[in-house]
Parts: sequence; C-alpha cells; structure tokens
Amino acid sequence: MTGTRIRILHRIDTGGMAEILKAEDTETHEVYAIKRILPQFESNLRFVQMFIDEAKISLLLEHPNIVRVHQFAKMDESYTIVMEYVDGINLRELLYFCNVYDYRLPLAESLYIAMEILKGLDYAHRKREVDGEKLNIIHRDLSPPNILLSLKGEVKITDFGLAKAKSQITKTVPGLIKGKFSYLAPETAYGETLDNRADLYAVGIMLWEMLSAKPLFYDEVESRILDLVRKSQIPSLLEHNPDVTPELNEIVQKSLARQREARYQSATEFYSALRNYAGDVALESTELPQIIQSLQAVENEARQKRSSAPINLFTPKPVPEVEPSSSEPESLSTLIPIDVVMEEIRKEAQRQEEQELAEQAEAMQNEESLLVRSKQEQRVRAKRARDKTDRLLSIIAFVLSILIFLALLAYFLDA
Repeated sequence: MTGTRIRILHRIDTGGMAEILKAEDTETHEVYAIKRILPQFESNLRFVQMFIDEAKISLLLEHPNIVRVHQFAKMDESYTIVMEYVDGINLRELLYFCNVYDYRLPLAESLYIAMEILKGLDYAHRKREVDGEKLNIIHRDLSPPNILLSLKGEVKITDFGLAKAKSQITKTVPGLIKGKFSYLAPETAYGETLDNRADLYAVGIMLWEMLSAKPLFYDEVESRILDLVRKSQIPSLLEHNPDVTPELNEIVQKSLARQREARYQSATEFYSALRNYAGDVALESTELPQIIQSLQAVENEARQKRSSAPINLFTPKPVPEVEPSSSEPESLSTLIPIDVVMEEIRKEAQRQEEQELAEQAEAMQNEESLLVRSKQEQRVRAKRARDKTDRLLSIIAFVLSILIFLALLAYFLDA
C-alpha cells in the first residue's frame, strides 16, 4: 500500500482521542476503514504509544472474527491504522434498534453472535509470536460498540486500543480501571490483576443483554455501575425471555459467576458449552443480514419523522457528518514500518526522560544551594548569638568586679 492515494468518503465514528473514517483507494477502489489520531492529541506521547500498541497487536491477528489491520501509516503527518471496512452496524446499534422498536433477537442469532465472538477471542488469547512465545493478549474493552456485524452475517471484534499484551510499549498501571464500566468483570472493578477470563465475562454480559433486550449493569452514576459489577448479582433470563431454557440460563449464569474460578476458564470451554446446547442451529447466521437491513430501513424512515432520537441506554452517540472530499484525494504518502515508529517514540520518550532528569538535577542543585545558604545563615546567626552572649558575660563580669572592689573598699574603710 506504499504510495497509495485515498479519498476520505465520510466519518464513521469519533471518540475521545481518535476518529474512524471510511476511505477509498483511488486506483483499486478498495474501501478501507481508517483510524486516525485527532490532531489535538498527536503530541500526547502516552496516547501515541497506546495507538502503536494497538497497531502492533492488531497487525499480528489474522482471523475471520477479528477486524483485519492492513497497515500502520502516517496520513498528513497523523498516525493512522488502516483496517478492513466492515459494511454493517455494531452490536450496540443492534441492541438500540431492538430496544426502541421492541424487537427481540431470535435465540439462534444471539447464540451465533456470542459464539463468533468467542472464536475470535480464542484465537487472540492463544496467539503466539514467531518464536512460539505466547503473547498473552487480553482485549479489556469487549463491549457492543467493539463488535461489528456485517450485512453478510459476519461478526468481528475490533478496537484493541486498551488490549494488554506482553509486547506492548506502555506499562499497565496497577489498580487503574480501563474499559466501559457496564462490561467490566468484578476483578476489574476491584482493580485486581486481569487474565483472559475478564474478556469471557464481557461476552457473558453481551449474551445476557441480547437474550433479555435489557442492560445488565446500568446506572446514571458511573460509581454505582462499579458497585453493581462488584456485586455481580445476575437476574435469571427465565424472567425476561420465554425462549430461554433452564439449561441456557445456567450456561449464561456460569459465564457471569462473580468468582472467576467458577466461570468458564477459556473461550473454547465457553464456546463448547453453547455449541453443545445449540447444536447446528447457531453455527451460521441465517437471519442477521435481513435483521440488520430491516432495522436500518425502519430507523431511516423513523429518523425522517422525528427531530431527535428517543433517550435510551443503547442510543448510539451522534457522529458528526463529514462532507466527501474534493476531487483531489488525500494522500497516504508515508507508510512507516512500525519498528521505525517505535524507535521514534523511544527516542522521544528518552528525550523527555533526559529532560525530566535534567530538571530534577537542576531542582536538586537549587535545593542544595538553598541548603548551603541556609546553613551559612545559621552559622552567621549562631556566631552573632555567641558574640552577643560573650559581650553580655563580659558586662556581667565587669559589673561583678566593680561590686567586689566596692565591697572590699568598704571593708577596709570600716577596719
């Protein structure tokens, strides 16, 4: 893709520090999704390091259930991840449509989506480097917005921006909570060390929500969501969906056990439990493409009739529109190998570290100078105090000598 010229078609989504753009290769007309750091955060070294970590991890992952990353590049001096474009919606939008239009996903489709997610997770969790050493990848942000559903019935995991892996540049801060609160595992909410079972818990939450068409952990105050996650009190699905059997409810309950030792210990184990329950029914999607198309059509029609969308937990965040670019395409002119970029980042990090050390050394010198000056002033004050004391003692001695002389003189005169 070196030297490729692309045309930005429109913005797909925007987040706190990056945006997702739909773009087209002007020669091959192949469509890509491009994740680009927002300009105001390009100088944020820690975020750039996280962005490179995401690219580095994603470039290693090639699986039908994971969004393929083609290249890490620079576009107009902005760090950019070039990914496959998935034509469809994300799971959050599907849950929103179902909730607003009172539509319940067929049981087979819910199981199919969960099983496809688990296949992608199993691959990522077991992924090894070229030398055979395990990467120990944990996604840490599995949630409906990061599950893409295509019009072909494909299910793909995306956004490894918070993923933890052995090879990452940035270091994980112990006790720091990362990810969307409503999809955290209890151990995450407690700030404990994580493993792959935290990802499996998130899959359990999404499966519960698909089957119930309701949010599992939700409160307007985020701190209360963490309390709900820590307690991990899971309502029975038998109360929310008549199609759910006690056996399926037990599978979901196990996936959401508060103690991770009581959950499924791997994606393979969780997948097998669903596979054994569903049989061949949920091995492929037969209705998902039609469901997506129908719900999109209904939403488009409803959007024309209303001025604003109803307030709802699953309401997708509004995405600012972007006008198509002019006839002159933007240029993806510089594709930088990730090792080179990492070296640039390391050099910048080293430069900043040296600058911090120099500032610390200067501060220490200033502190030492102040300390020396303080000691000198203390010595001067002590000397002045001694001199004052000596003068006072001299005066007292002089006065005593005069008194003694007068006493002696009076004695001799009396005699």
